[in-house]
Amino acid sequence: MQSCKAGDSLNLYHVKLVTV
Repeated sequence: MQSCKAGDSLNLYHVKLVTV
């Protein structure tokens, strides 16, 4: 569960960085 959560957080962070 934690792995999935961590992946989601990183994915969102990456998307945010790419979007910005």
